[in-house]
Amino acid sequence: MRLGLVGANSDARRRANCYERLPDVTVSGVVTPNTDPDWAAARYDDVTALVESEVLDAVDVCDPNTARTQYEMVNVCLDAGVGVVCRPPIADDLDEATAIRDAAGRGDVPVLVDALHRFARENRDAKEAVDAGEIGESTTVRTTRRLPAVGSSDRNDAAAYDAFLRRALSPDVARVRWLFGDIERVYTRIGVDEPSDNGRLTHAVVIARFASGAIGHLDVRVGNRYDRVSTDFEYSGTEGRLSYGSEEFAALDVAATTSFEPGVTASLRRPRPSSDLYDRHVEHIVASLRGDTDTVEAVDETVETLRTVVAAVRSSRRGVPVTVAEVTV
Repeated sequence: MRLGLVGANSDARRRANCYERLPDVTVSGVVTPNTDPDWAAARYDDVTALVESEVLDAVDVCDPNTARTQYEMVNVCLDAGVGVVCRPPIADDLDEATAIRDAAGRGDVPVLVDALHRFARENRDAKEAVDAGEIGESTTVRTTRRLPAVGSSDRNDAAAYDAFLRRALSPDVARVRWLFGDIERVYTRIGVDEPSDNGRLTHAVVIARFASGAIGHLDVRVGNRYDRVSTDFEYSGTEGRLSYGSEEFAALDVAATTSFEPGVTASLRRPRPSSDLYDRHVEHIVASLRGDTDTVEAVDETVETLRTVVAAVRSSRRGVPVTVAEVTV
């Protein structure tokens, strides 16, 4: 299998290394402005040049923050008969996302969605625990994610601000929808570094009401460009609680009220996430491209995640709750 990559960030390099470790997989070309001599693959300035110059099975868009939108890059690949792996959010608006979904349903060219969060061991363990009923009926969903300031989050630049907030919220919304189902309504509060409310975004909190009745608190905090991403979560239910912190805790904690002694909690320590996260993820991508397995996240699911994220962004601007169903464009 011959692949192309789009991206100049560390994620693209990590993906390339994972692909190269797989048998019969070659990274033939990379779209990047970098002139790093360590890239063994040919370098291109644009995805069009990549698909016209190389014989490829698929292109993995590792970093969609390029001169062309991801929607444009998907169309270039599909027009060339080349499969594509998209990074959520898959488009800037619902019209583009729907067009990608429709294109994915036509022909034999695969369109996959990057779902890295589903391969993180803490999330997989949480999914197993929730589905097994270890916390009972979910009641409260709390997540906190800290991320570096990459790209503009200045509210004076409406387009850049909206794009930044979409990218910041997408991973958390995708993860909690996977774990707890659809979200019906969102209310987003934001903080900025200037009292005029027109400065740089420093944090956003989305209060979400799930269709199940559970309430979510999704907290995103923006540091400086050199900060690393960290994630905490606490999922509570009628029978117990799941908690995890990538910095503070050594493992996923499961505290469950036992039926023998009400009010007494039992903790189950599960292994810390292993370093093979990207390897497992890339192996699945290759298997999906070959048709050996189904993709873990369908494009339809990604469109609904984007709909929820768009509702959250609109709420941040309006200062009022927004119902997800009312977001149609």
